Amino acid sequence: LRVNIMKTLAHHEDLLKPWNRFAGHIMGYTSTLNGREREILILRTGWNHQSDYEWGQHVIIGRKSGLS
Repeated sequence: LRVNIMKTLAHHEDLLKPWNRFAGHIMGYTSTLNGREREILILRTGWNHQSDYEWGQHVIIGRKSGLS
């Protein structure tokens, strides 16, 4: 299952703008989280919500951030 989150959000403009601000902060240079902490947060959230998309994408990114 491959989900294109940006294509989905593009159809929901009321959600797209707030999501972009939030994601820009979490993933961007203004975040107070380092890469490892960010990926732990995203992976825990993905696991708790049984999100195949978040888990699948962020296991890869997490490994690049130093998680095993």
